[in-house]
Amino acid sequence: MTKTLSALLVAVILVSIGDVMLAQGMKKIGAISSYTPVALFRVGVQIFSSLTIITGICCLAGFFFLWLAILSWSELSFVLPLTAMSYVVTALLAIVFLGETISPLRWAGTILICIGVALVTKSGV
Repeated sequence: MTKTLSALLVAVILVSIGDVMLAQGMKKIGAISSYTPVALFRVGVQIFSSLTIITGICCLAGFFFLWLAILSWSELSFVLPLTAMSYVVTALLAIVFLGETISPLRWAGTILICIGVALVTKSGV
């Protein structure tokens, strides 16, 4: 159980950092406003030449492979709700690194998710 929870903590951190890095990278690139093949190719070149986005992709790949290991150790109905903790971590990282403002209503929703996660982890098998 300790191995699973430790791996889940690392997985939550990886997925949160990955998501924030992707968001930060795409904010630097700018909005995709044209869907012509030439425009999409140019955006693709920008995406795959962005160190921020590549780092985000690597973090998400790390999460994916760690997630596969976690699923081999525990039940999906136990571990999947625990990944909801990434909502809290991602919100905090978005405040710090993206300068986002989180409304009280959004924080209330995040707290409700955490309460649900606590109920799931206490439920056992």
